[in-house]
Amino acid sequence: MRVEDRTISSIADEWEALADRVQAGPFSRPGWLSSWWDAYGRGNLHILTVRDGDRLTALLPVIGSGSSVRSPTNVETPLYGILAETAAAGERLVDVLLSTGARRIELSLLDPNDKGYDALMDALAAAEFRTMTRPVLLSPFLSTEGEWTSYQQTINAKKRSEMRRRRRKLEAMGDLTFEVLEPFEDLEGLLDEGFRIEASGWKGAYGTAINSDTHSRRFYENVARWAARQGWLRLAFLRLDGRPIAFDLSLEVGGVHYLLKTGYDQEFGKYGPGVIMRSTMLERCFTGPIERYEFLGTVVGANNTWKLNWTDRYHERLRVDAFAPSLLGTAAWSTFTYLEPLSQRARTATASALGPSGRDRVKRWNRRIRQVLP
Repeated sequence: MRVEDRTISSIADEWEALADRVQAGPFSRPGWLSSWWDAYGRGNLHILTVRDGDRLTALLPVIGSGSSVRSPTNVETPLYGILAETAAAGERLVDVLLSTGARRIELSLLDPNDKGYDALMDALAAAEFRTMTRPVLLSPFLSTEGEWTSYQQTINAKKRSEMRRRRRKLEAMGDLTFEVLEPFEDLEGLLDEGFRIEASGWKGAYGTAINSDTHSRRFYENVARWAARQGWLRLAFLRLDGRPIAFDLSLEVGGVHYLLKTGYDQEFGKYGPGVIMRSTMLERCFTGPIERYEFLGTVVGANNTWKLNWTDRYHERLRVDAFAPSLLGTAAWSTFTYLEPLSQRARTATASALGPSGRDRVKRWNRRIRQVLP
């Protein structure tokens, strides 16, 4: 085996072929990382690879900055991890990661059920790194292989009745239509339309909407263009007399539907367009070739609990912070363990003292921090 350090463009074709062989999802592919790096990238991006002869067998993108290595992830990243054709290749790639000599390794959005995760943790333990692991996402999902009518019975009867009542009210106001678009005659125009809807509610007020940040806007435009070329992009609209009142930006790959972004027109909030959109999209998946619906994001937080109305199953995504058994590694561990939590508590106390407007400013500040690493 040979070990290389490559850029995205120089290895994209081989990377894509490896992802195809292992049936990887969209977030482990070069198009996703290229979109992310163009919008958020800072520092030195390295693509760590392992080969068996001329065949690429494992790959891991990392950001190297001095004596630390971290994952190219932030709040917009659903999943990250080692891409490996075999367990042996994954283990070899972890050896490559440790050979960088970093005293601190920060990898986030890892799947604890992935074989690459086990190889990582075993190697860190063998090298006597101090490790701290914590969940950063509880990402909800739903199997859509059963019957739609059977699934409906799992939803609270009162909620089902309320959905029907709200739909009837909207239908009484005009022509209520639903569409999932692919391919696209005017992708840029549709994105503008969808992003305006997504920013009309609490996301716009809190500064978490796509249109609230130029980096986020660039990222989702990049992702949409890339996914459209792959045939994976799905843009869904709920319209009232042609006016969009709810919007989904999603990917469909390998029988899985990934909900990247969603939003609704706040003016129609009392009619539940978001709920109607979700019910309609789920029915489409249950009655089509989709086997699993990934809500993405998390179920934690007041603005995310709506996902629990549809499922009680979730994936755990972890962050691993590891520190080398050296003097500098110990110093980095002490900073992470004691000083960083103090900084977070200080920001929280400041927000409390400033009142509602201060809390909003601190939320925006925390979001900018998480754009580098969650």
